[in-house]
Amino acid sequence: MGLDLAFCISPESHAGEFTCLICHSLIDLNATSTNPCSHAFCSSCIEPWLKMHQRCPTCNEDLSHNEAVGKLSENEKLAYRVLRRIKVRCPFQDDCDWTGDYGDLQAHMTNDEHFINMFSKSAETGEAQETPQKENPNSTSKPAKRNPKSGNHHGVSVTYKEQGDTRFQANNYVEAQDLYSKALNVFTLQPSLKSTSDGLYTSILANRAAARMMLSDYAGVTSDCNEVLKIDNNYVKAAIRKNKALTELGKFEDACSSIRDFATGATSPAIREAVAAEVKRVDGLRTGWTQGQEQFRLKDYGRAKNSFNLLMRGTSAPKVVIAAARSDLGIGLVDSATRLVLQVNRRHATPESLECGGIAMLLSGEFDKAMEYFKEAARMDPELESNKQELRRCRTMRDCIADARRKVFERDFAKAVELYSSVKAAFSDLPRKSPLHATLHVETAGAKLRMKDYAGCLKDCATCLYAKDDCAQAWIYKAKALHGLGRDEEALEDLRPLMSSWGAGHAAVRDAYEKAEFNVKKKNRTDYYKLFGLPTVCSEMEIKKQYKVKALELHPDKVVERTEAEQKRATAVFQLLGEGLEILTDPQKRGLYDEGYDKESIEERVAAANRAAHSQNHHRHR
Repeated sequence: MGLDLAFCISPESHAGEFTCLICHSLIDLNATSTNPCSHAFCSSCIEPWLKMHQRCPTCNEDLSHNEAVGKLSENEKLAYRVLRRIKVRCPFQDDCDWTGDYGDLQAHMTNDEHFINMFSKSAETGEAQETPQKENPNSTSKPAKRNPKSGNHHGVSVTYKEQGDTRFQANNYVEAQDLYSKALNVFTLQPSLKSTSDGLYTSILANRAAARMMLSDYAGVTSDCNEVLKIDNNYVKAAIRKNKALTELGKFEDACSSIRDFATGATSPAIREAVAAEVKRVDGLRTGWTQGQEQFRLKDYGRAKNSFNLLMRGTSAPKVVIAAARSDLGIGLVDSATRLVLQVNRRHATPESLECGGIAMLLSGEFDKAMEYFKEAARMDPELESNKQELRRCRTMRDCIADARRKVFERDFAKAVELYSSVKAAFSDLPRKSPLHATLHVETAGAKLRMKDYAGCLKDCATCLYAKDDCAQAWIYKAKALHGLGRDEEALEDLRPLMSSWGAGHAAVRDAYEKAEFNVKKKNRTDYYKLFGLPTVCSEMEIKKQYKVKALELHPDKVVERTEAEQKRATAVFQLLGEGLEILTDPQKRGLYDEGYDKESIEERVAAANRAAHSQNHHRHR
């Protein structure tokens, strides 16, 4: 809801376009505009409207598409500037003659000088002042006395409260809080009003607590609600709101004590019934926190993670979120932990959240970023001992891994493996699912592969893939190690599932698969040189001569006295002799065969070469 049109002094031709058709007020500065019809409405009015209707309230334009509405300040910048320039008067029009731009109204109302002037004028006028009215010559009644809610201190606080309520309804919680604070300042300067305000003071306090709750100022909420409960110890909303604030601060024991004391001291069974659900909720949070802490202490990180995740359904207290992140880090789920840490740091970073963020970066292998987190945590709390230990650990690990990588670069693979092994031994508590654990093992696997320690390479690759099953380098090293052990078929079978998922889009994995496929075909092809009984450096003449000898020996007509199985075998071998003669006496085919291609692959490549040559000749003769 925006500003009452009664306070608008700009002409209708100017202000009329900015009147919300839903609440019939001047739209608030946080207004929403529709697309493409560009009509403007209070954001707090259009949101519930759109839940029931998918059309513009002004022109019935369809608003069901994704970009149907947006902030006026972003989508219609010129219109927003015009809105801010609408001329308005101060809502305290009986005591304040200020007029100015709509965009300056909030600053004017919350200005300390304006507040002092308002308070001073109300003190001078008093309750007995007559309200200025136009004279009616037909009236015989006496002039009315000034309305106590418009000219005196009580009236100042009421007006501030009403303006705060308007801002609250428009979701402008910062402005609402400022206006409620000004209303409460009246009671600070005039303490006697508290006893004669008919609950106005507690109402304003409760409203400010609600605004602070929306702004996540939980300490402020607790303070306001405590003040309300001192005056009215049966104020249910204040008790529940205080309890929610305490749980958001992570003070579960205090919340339990507070709500139980309130329920016990309540004079009405209806009040005790109203807070029963809150008592149950807070008890559940306290039990869940205690259980999660114990599971974490026992290093049962999986169950601790589940406990804290359940807790986060009922509270977003930073210490609960950080505990959940710590549990994730205990397992090695760095991405999940990082998201949780950012969730806390965006609201209000603490030394504990920064330390947790540093551990997440450390387990990701990003040592420089980790040290930035640890140093910032140390700046906020120099006495946090656990942070000092993590910083030292980070430096040591960074230097050791850098030394190992340097040895790999220098091709001193044995020394590199030794250094990697020392790092893994020194930091044996690294979570097995963490990226750093995977990195240490895949880099060790690479060094062992260079040393032709294929069995050791396979072991480290398996450990890496347990932590990170999409580590392309580990799959490639594993395939190379299997080739080194002559287990080409196993390498092909390992890589085949990857080609139906993410591996097909990874060039190095695709190359490894093609190489494995090539090696299997090469291993299973016919060895024509062995069939002819010739070395690989034999001449074409020797091949043809040996073919005649073998053909006479293996020709099916020459084995009439053998069994049927022997005749079939002789026929098959005789056919292979023909294939071998064709391939080994053709320079192009023999060259491909010597490279490792089998008969089918040779035929495919020769056919492709012939097509390319034919296409080239065709274009040349055109």
